Amino acid sequence: MHRTDERLSSRRGFLKSIMSTALSVSVFSSLVGRARADVPDINQIEDISTCPTTCKIRVQIRHANPSDSHYIDTVKVDVDGQITQYPLEPQDTNPFTVDLNLENTRENPNVTASAHCNLHGWGTWSNPIQIPEFPAPIIATIAILATSLLMFRNAKK
Repeated sequence: MHRTDERLSSRRGFLKSIMSTALSVSVFSSLVGRARADVPDINQIEDISTCPTTCKIRVQIRHANPSDSHYIDTVKVDVDGQITQYPLEPQDTNPFTVDLNLENTRENPNVTASAHCNLHGWGTWSNPIQIPEFPAPIIATIAILATSLLMFRNAKK
């Protein structure tokens, strides 16, 4: 009977040590945050086209701690499935913006972008924006001219 009590006590001690180890691992793992490399993020893509024949965008990129040895070296822009890479010079501000001329675009293209850190790799693709066929300033100018012509024509009558 004495041996049975020793075995039972030994098993209980073993189970207690396993339970305490599992609890400790669980608590400590919840305290440790995930390691995340500083990959770049596209904050914003803005259409800065000034005429209907030129498609130009401004891309704002967040990238922490830029330096001569840690910087964004490339921006990829996807225009309706056509991906073009734009090489960049090292930056010293965060966030920073870059203006890009898009070539061979058709009416109302959907545009997304991604940036590449020379140390940490590619960031995720941005949300798509649609570049209008005629930018808002052009539409406003055409509307003002049309209204002026109508007013001038009605004044002559």
